[in-house]
Amino acid sequence: MKYYTIHEMTEILGVTAQTLRNWDRSGKLKPHHTSKAKKMIKELTEND
Repeated sequence: MKYYTIHEMTEILGVTAQTLRNWDRSGKLKPHHTSKAKKMIKELTEND
């Protein structure tokens, strides 16, 4: 499974980093937290 950084996902989805953070807080997005300094977002699959 491929992981993307927040920056990569903003470019792929055409949204801001703040939007991704809002989605994280609301439960719309479930990122994989690798450390306090960095979050990685799993590649979206048909099963998600």
